Amino acid sequence: MRYNKKVFRQVDLTLPLLAFFLVCIGLIMISSATQPSPDAWQTGHFQRQLVSAIIGFLLMLVVTFFDYRLLRDYYLFFYGGALVLLILNLMRGGEGGVAAQRSMSIGPLAFQPSELTKMGLIILLSYILSQEKDEISATALGKTLLATVLPFLLIIRNDLGTSLVFGFILLVMLYIAGFPGLYLLGASGGAVLGVMGWILVHLQWGIWIPLKEYQLMRIIVFWNPGMDPFGYGYHLIQSKIALGSGNITGKGIFAGTQSRLNFIPEQHTDFIFSVLGEEMGFIGAVVLLILYLLLLLKGFQVSFQAKDRFGSLLAAGITGMFGFHIFVNIGMTMGILPVTGLPLPFVSYGGSALTTNLLAIGILLNIYMRRQKIYF
Repeated sequence: MRYNKKVFRQVDLTLPLLAFFLVCIGLIMISSATQPSPDAWQTGHFQRQLVSAIIGFLLMLVVTFFDYRLLRDYYLFFYGGALVLLILNLMRGGEGGVAAQRSMSIGPLAFQPSELTKMGLIILLSYILSQEKDEISATALGKTLLATVLPFLLIIRNDLGTSLVFGFILLVMLYIAGFPGLYLLGASGGAVLGVMGWILVHLQWGIWIPLKEYQLMRIIVFWNPGMDPFGYGYHLIQSKIALGSGNITGKGIFAGTQSRLNFIPEQHTDFIFSVLGEEMGFIGAVVLLILYLLLLLKGFQVSFQAKDRFGSLLAAGITGMFGFHIFVNIGMTMGILPVTGLPLPFVSYGGSALTTNLLAIGILLNIYMRRQKIYF
C-alpha cells in the first residue's frame, strides 16, 4: 500500500493520550493492589502489565500505517481464526481454575482467545452491515445473529461477562446501522425477562441452564449479598466497604486497608475500581470517569465522521465494547449490577485485554486519520 504523508497530518493525539493516562492509572493501582510491602511497588504483576502496555502501544502505532479497509478484505480470516482458537481452547479444557480455562498458551505467550474474538466479531458485523444500504434485510440480520450466537455459546460457560459483551456489541452496531431503536430496546427487555424467568424455573424445578454454579450464585446474591456474606456475597460487600471508606480524597496510594489486607477478592483485576475508590477517593473516581467519558465521546465522534459505512460501524462496535466493559465493571463494584468478571479497560490487570484494547485504539485512530475522502 502506498504511503501517504497527508494522512498522518490528520493525526489526533486525543485517543492515544487518553489511553496513556488510563494505562498509567492502571499500573499504579495494580502495583498498589499487589505490593507485598510499602517499599516494593514494582511487583511482578506491575512488570508484566508494563510489558503488555509497551507491546500494546507498539501495536497501536503499527496499526495506524495500514488502511483499516484491509480489515474488511480479510474479515473471515479474523473472525474464523478467533473461533478456531476458541474451539481449540474448549477442547483443551482448563485446569487450575477459571482463569486457566479462559487462557491458552503458545510457547511462552499466554492469551485469552475471547479478547481476539471480540475484535473478530466487530470486524465481521461491520462488513455484513456495511453491505446494507437503506434498510437491514432479514438475511443480513440473520447473519449478524448467527455470527454473535456462535462465540456466545462457546464462551458463556467459562466467561459469562465476555459473552454478554457480544450481545451488546451487536445491539450498538445494529442501531448505528439503522435498525429501529424501539425494536432493539424491546428485544433487550424481552431477553432480560426471559433469562430471569429461566433462572426462576431452574431454581424451582431444576431445569437445565447454561451457567456454572458460581455464575448462577453471583446473579442470585446480587439481590441480597447478605444471604451469603462469607461466600458468594463477599465480593460485593467488601467492594462497597472499600468504596465507601475512601470518602472524598481517599486514604492515599498504597495505603488502602481493604486492599492491603486482601479483603477485596480479585482486587488487581475485576475489582480494581474498588482499590482506586478506597485509595483515591471520590475525586479519583470522578477523574477516571471523566477520562472514560472523553474516550467514549471521541470514539463515537470517530464513528460519526468516518468516511465510509464500514469505518463508522467498526468505530461504533469498538466504542460500544469499551462502554459495556466500563459500565458493567464499575456497576458490579458498586453493587448495582451482578458480578460478571469483566475487567476495567486499560486499568485492570490482564495482558490480553490491555493489548487488545490498545490495538482497538489504534484502529479508531486509523479511521479518524482517514476520515476525509480528499486524501484517497
